[in-house]
Amino acid sequence: MNRSIPSYYCFAENNTDKILSFFCMHVWSLLVCICLVLSASKTVAQKHSIQFVKGDQTLEHLKKQAKAQTKLIFIYIYEPNSSVCREVENRVFTHQQAALYHNDYFVNYQVNGREPSVQSLVNAFNIKHFPSFLYFDVEGRLIHQTNQTSPTSAYLELVYKVITNSDLPFYKIDGVPDIEGKKIIESTPYNKQPAIPQKTQTARESLSTPASTAPQTKKLFTEQQLEEWEAAYYSRKISTDDLRNYAYALKERKRPYHTVVNQYLKLERTRLRNEINRQFLYDFSETVENDAIHLFLKDIQYFKVEVGSDKINNRIKSAIFNSIQTAIKEQDKVIFEYAIDIISQANLPFKDEFEFDMKMRYYQGVDEWENYTKTAVEYVKTKNITNPQLLNELAFNIAKHSDDTRSLEEALLWAKEGAKIDTEYASNLTLTYVYYRLKQKEKALETAEITLKIAEIRKIDPKEIKDLMDDIKTRL
Repeated sequence: MNRSIPSYYCFAENNTDKILSFFCMHVWSLLVCICLVLSASKTVAQKHSIQFVKGDQTLEHLKKQAKAQTKLIFIYIYEPNSSVCREVENRVFTHQQAALYHNDYFVNYQVNGREPSVQSLVNAFNIKHFPSFLYFDVEGRLIHQTNQTSPTSAYLELVYKVITNSDLPFYKIDGVPDIEGKKIIESTPYNKQPAIPQKTQTARESLSTPASTAPQTKKLFTEQQLEEWEAAYYSRKISTDDLRNYAYALKERKRPYHTVVNQYLKLERTRLRNEINRQFLYDFSETVENDAIHLFLKDIQYFKVEVGSDKINNRIKSAIFNSIQTAIKEQDKVIFEYAIDIISQANLPFKDEFEFDMKMRYYQGVDEWENYTKTAVEYVKTKNITNPQLLNELAFNIAKHSDDTRSLEEALLWAKEGAKIDTEYASNLTLTYVYYRLKQKEKALETAEITLKIAEIRKIDPKEIKDLMDDIKTRL
């Protein structure tokens, strides 16, 4: 009985040939599939990456583009041969959420920090290490600057903070997604407090309160209302509802409101778990400077169920960050200590890393270098830190501000490790400086020569290392 032979058997004359032909056909099909998958993966990777403006750009050019598009400005300054920069580009810049933030809300530009034409920018913002990240508003005013290579989740939180603290008209934008792609803020003006966002729909009433009794958080308060509430408040004739609205009105105008918040919460202490007051706690839990955050934490499981754990954790972190900035500005150690205590109470993910970051920001901001050094030494030892950027920064700051030999020796260990991992100019410059501070002249000069050669190869302005070499030769 004759049977038709499939086309892929056309050259087979025996069973062995048939098997071989069948195998080859399937291998070929598999290769085609792999190519298609790789092509699709490349397309997805390109889709989920930050889109940078091409060509040479000045800040004025970027400002014009930002104004035209109603966006902020992001400048990424990198070093071509830095392993840290490559890690950021491959790990953070290709993250779907990072790409969404940057492409939707920023005009993005990247420059080689070692190019001679970029040195004016590097010098203007006192950039010592790479990568460095600069964030500007549409007028070209610096909003935030950092060279910390944080975990992706921390970086997303930072960018979200930059966006929400800016003056962009967010009522024109359909929400800002969080790490999971959900909305963090609703389509309301950026400085108005939305109702608590719902994680899931439930059978009971929404967390946002009825229009007749809800605080007016979605529309402007009139000056007349504010004056009436203020008069009633100071004459001690204000109702509880008006006291609540007075707190919102003060916050809306960025006037001091913490005392009013605390007074309202004291009056409502037996009714804190009704819908109105839970909304109030949510809206005023963005700082640790009033009692709302403390009471918010006591009821945190409710908010996590309604809103989602990630969103609530990010809100608590934001409150702590805001308060650390206030503590630095006002040189207020009480606020700082309370903020650190909140970190412990909240049981946040990556708690140790976040607490370390907040402590170092504060100690550096208020020039408490003894505490900075003590905290750095303890953290690096217990966490076995290998991030060269962090090691380099800690070593430099301790060498610059500490005269304690033991602390300087710790800084030397970190600088050596950082230079071993990342062999570029900045790491070797720091290592040279630490040797200089330890009065190890021969080692300092030896490392300085290496640093100078790197500067020549990378076409970096050698003034800084030459000045340090002169100090080594004349002062040691």
